[in-house]
Amino acid sequence: MKTRLTLVLCFLCLLVIVSVNTASPYDSVPSSGNQSNVFTPFVQDSTRQLSRFLEKSRAETREQQTLLDRQRYFTVLAGVITLLMAVLAAINYRSFKREKRLNQNVAEQKEEIRIQAEELTANNAMLTRLNNEIAEQKEEITQINQQQEETIQLRTAELTQAYKELDTFFYRASHDFRRPVTTFLGLVQVARITVKDPSVLELFERVQQTAHHLDRMLVKLQSISDVGLQRLQFTEIDVHDLLHGVFKTFKDDLAQAQIDFRVTVGVTSFYSYPSLVTVILGNLIENCINFRRPDRPNIHVRVYRQADDIVLEVGDNGQGIHPRYHNGIFDMYFRSNENSKGNGLGLYIVKKAVQKLHGTIAFTSVPYEGSVFYVKLPNLPPAEEA
Repeated sequence: MKTRLTLVLCFLCLLVIVSVNTASPYDSVPSSGNQSNVFTPFVQDSTRQLSRFLEKSRAETREQQTLLDRQRYFTVLAGVITLLMAVLAAINYRSFKREKRLNQNVAEQKEEIRIQAEELTANNAMLTRLNNEIAEQKEEITQINQQQEETIQLRTAELTQAYKELDTFFYRASHDFRRPVTTFLGLVQVARITVKDPSVLELFERVQQTAHHLDRMLVKLQSISDVGLQRLQFTEIDVHDLLHGVFKTFKDDLAQAQIDFRVTVGVTSFYSYPSLVTVILGNLIENCINFRRPDRPNIHVRVYRQADDIVLEVGDNGQGIHPRYHNGIFDMYFRSNENSKGNGLGLYIVKKAVQKLHGTIAFTSVPYEGSVFYVKLPNLPPAEEA
């Protein structure tokens, strides 16, 4: 490229020299016609060569420019291709890393699944073993329960038979023991008529009191037997006859203790089991007598209707019951102190009789002011039985 430029410059210098020589001042001096045209062919030839040279140079320049354009195009294309390949390589690399990470995660998950499957298999085996053990234990428990149930049924039958025999014993024993007691009481009545000695009469009086206490104990034992009956036949009870019979039983005790005994009747009759109702009233009145106050004692009995039930109310102005004894007064053989006159069976029998009649019992009491017992019994028609 530099050589071509040098040649062009040489031709240009030559043309300048030729032009100067043809325009020299000496041109005005007359010369021959051949001298003015000596360099004309040379100049023309040089001009043509220069033109061809320039044309050729321009063609070569255009060709070189074309080559340069092609090279530039290929360079750009190569750059673009290289960039695309780099991008694709980066994408492939990231995809490879992601796939590798995913494969690693999948491998880890497969390993976890395998471990969990092994644990699940082991747990299933253990569960199967435990189920078998539970089934065996359940079978053993079933056998034990069956044996215990058979034993309980046998013991229950034996206990029922024992209770039945005990009730029979109480019933017969109470009757058998009451015969000599009745004889004692009869002898006391005969002695009162025939014996005149005051000391002997006093002795018979003590015998009578002892016989009365023994007779009441036997009646209570007989009452326990009545409470233990399996079925009760309910009948109509005349309230006046009921209260008259109870008052007759305690007439002497009430008179001897100078107790003001009052009765209020709000209903003429009701349906229940007469024997147990008599036991309830008798024991409550006896309890009032035993724990009466020394001066001006009184006992009141009320019978009235409350809705469909019958209420037996027995109260006094006696010693009352201390609050610390409220939870135990219905227990068998309960006595608040050793000096108590009762035998600890009265209120126990009352509660059992009330329960047997499907009733309820409650009380209020103030120490040294008295107590009131409320017995609520259902008024059952004759067709219904307990």
